[in-house]
Amino acid sequence: MDERQSGQHDENAYDKALEAQGRALRELRADRGEKSYRLIDERALDLFDKSLPKATLSDAFRGRHIGIDRLMLLVRTLMSWDQYGQECPAPRHTSEALEPWRSNGKRLIALRPRRARPEPARQAREPLPPVEPPQLDHESIPASEIEPEIEPLPGSAPPPVSTERLFIVQPRETAEDPYHDAPVGDVRYVPMGMPFATHARVCSVAFSPVSALIAVGGNSGLSGSVRLWDSARLLPVGEPLPAPGSYTSVLSLAFSPDGCLLAVGDDKRSVHQWDPATRTLVGEPLIHASRVCCMAFSPDGRHLLTGGADGTMRQWAAATREPVGEAFDAHNDAVSSIEFNPGGRLLATGGDDGIVRLWDASTFAMVGEPFVGREGTVSSVAFSPDGRLLAVGGSDHTVWLWDVATGETVGEPLEHKSPVFSVAFSPHGHLAVGVDDGTVRLWDPGTLTPIGDPLIADYSADDAAVVSVTFSADGRRLAAGSKNGRVRLWRRATGSRPARPAAAAPSSLAARMVVGAMHRGAAASIGLLDDTYFLVRAVAFAPDGALFATGGAEGVLLWDLATRRPIADPMTGHSGTVSSLAFSPDGQLLASGAGGMVQLWDARTRTPVGDPIPHKGTVHALAFSPDGALLASGDRHGVRLTDQATHTPIGERLSHYDAVNSVAFSPDGRLLAMGGPGAVRLWDAATRPASSELLTRNGDGTYWVAFSPDGGLLATGGPDALRLWDPHSGKPVGDPLPRTGPVFAVAFSPDGRLLAVAGGDDGFVQLWDRDTLAPVGEPLTGGNGPVFAVAFSPDSSVLAVSGERGTVFWT
Repeated sequence: MDERQSGQHDENAYDKALEAQGRALRELRADRGEKSYRLIDERALDLFDKSLPKATLSDAFRGRHIGIDRLMLLVRTLMSWDQYGQECPAPRHTSEALEPWRSNGKRLIALRPRRARPEPARQAREPLPPVEPPQLDHESIPASEIEPEIEPLPGSAPPPVSTERLFIVQPRETAEDPYHDAPVGDVRYVPMGMPFATHARVCSVAFSPVSALIAVGGNSGLSGSVRLWDSARLLPVGEPLPAPGSYTSVLSLAFSPDGCLLAVGDDKRSVHQWDPATRTLVGEPLIHASRVCCMAFSPDGRHLLTGGADGTMRQWAAATREPVGEAFDAHNDAVSSIEFNPGGRLLATGGDDGIVRLWDASTFAMVGEPFVGREGTVSSVAFSPDGRLLAVGGSDHTVWLWDVATGETVGEPLEHKSPVFSVAFSPHGHLAVGVDDGTVRLWDPGTLTPIGDPLIADYSADDAAVVSVTFSADGRRLAAGSKNGRVRLWRRATGSRPARPAAAAPSSLAARMVVGAMHRGAAASIGLLDDTYFLVRAVAFAPDGALFATGGAEGVLLWDLATRRPIADPMTGHSGTVSSLAFSPDGQLLASGAGGMVQLWDARTRTPVGDPIPHKGTVHALAFSPDGALLASGDRHGVRLTDQATHTPIGERLSHYDAVNSVAFSPDGRLLAMGGPGAVRLWDAATRPASSELLTRNGDGTYWVAFSPDGGLLATGGPDALRLWDPHSGKPVGDPLPRTGPVFAVAFSPDGRLLAVAGGDDGFVQLWDRDTLAPVGEPLTGGNGPVFAVAFSPDSSVLAVSGERGTVFWT
């Protein structure tokens, strides 16, 4: 029996679902400060210009029916207060935080008995009428619209056919994509680690349509090669595919739709096909009439098209690797780009002659008139996911969008500062443009407006022109290959910034009030640690917050924070003052650095683990990698990386201009920042390539570096500068933050909301809002004198400040 035909069963399920929704709303209201009905109504009017009457609120919190529109209005209003009851921005209607509420509202509509069935929710806009994909044969097309198949004459282009035939397809189904409903302008791409070097020069980049594999082609010294990379882990897969002939450069790459073949076009007229799984050649090479500048597999995988430097185009049978028909002249100069439309019936080509042509993919007859009117060459063409638009980029610094059906341009051209080398659409409709100035510009083709700031492909080397951009098949990754031989990847994210790691939320009201007070700048001292034993130079909280460590002239002490007393005698054996401390991510190890050595300790038994790690001079900086596998330790000669499994050094010492005062791993473990008197340098923690320099040797010193918990910011502080940086672009974020003296220590709170900056002769500690870069409250002084170290507790509720006169805890 249909469940809807059983009224009793239907009513029971509906009533229980309503009760559950009422409980959830009451819990949300309590979590956001138990606001009164009047305040909720006023807040809704203020934010959304809509009222939430008392009767509606009463029904909602008592588990009675309210419409889905009012439900979402109520939830967004309640979420406009934070967990401390303070006002905060309301979530956007596309926020993922609202999805459980929206899904439950839809479920209630489905469960509601028919006699009380509500009207369907109004759609925000009328959907476009569905368009059936075109067939691959001519049986369903009137004969009057079909041009007879004409054998192309040698040396001439095929004649055009009627422009009335539309080649529009339905967009690929993306219902399971969590980003599918997000507005184009609300989506951003964030870097995945540092650019990785692959060749002396990159010419083409291609994603596998069925895996995370990415192929990069170019030249390496005197020969061309292809390298395969795992785009998820940013690691090479095997050795480079060897050059089977005498070619010096790989000019073009194309994966077959099933990912089983990788076609490689070179500058010696050949196309070699590889099996990427076995890394073996498949069959004999396909020989074109000239250098193979571009290639494309048909969507059904049956054919491969190649375009040459002589302006000719040729079709090949993918299964037999035999030519299909004769080569024909497509352009008056080199064919620079080939692209099938999503339905496979239409083909677009661009040439160095500045012309774009559309072709019938089955007859190779031209469709309509060529697209002309631009100055210079056409470098790249790309169809939108629904096949309605064709993007054309070229050397005149512009990208034109053409309506495929009408052959007319759409709006004004998209202007760029330099020549455009590559264009690509994502499955979600974003347009990525690779530019000669080393950037990738994202555009919304619906509004013809840019999406965010340009993405910087590589800021550390010359000749970083982006020659190839491509999206992964699911649209969640974007890759850019540059002339300088490097490739950078970005991943897709929604919202105004990357999601922060979830912080451990204090459960008690008292603990929540303490954290809220600190975030509002109303911090208060909760006492001085009884650390009169020795001058403290370094402090660290254990990851679980149970222990607190201090280091100084007489060794290392572990403290019970409840009693503010040490739990044992100091751990000694160092030569000189302990100047740096770091707990391992699992809390089992504590590393301490002093003169000429680093010692590892068992945090539970307070006994040494292994022999000391020797250094040249005092170790001022220590940091464990997020996975605990590496320990970075800095002295006056650079940074040493130690494998924690074997307690042995890894590779050569990472050099710096001068002594290293501070080191920090990015939250994803990919980057290692080191700060010293001359500069801040970033290294790839896995491959350790040549470093990127953020501050030149201009006399500014750097005492401290710290990554924000989401990895989006790097804070640097020293005697002459306090700055925030984008670690992926290498550019400063905003102006230098004001200070009253030299900066000796900086730390981000684990919840990512605050930045603590300490230093100066007066022992000031200033809290800053990480998002607005505005000071939070008055400076915390406490009369400590100069401050040497600061650290937040794991739950962000306590800030430890260690100075010349002791260690003070602030809440």
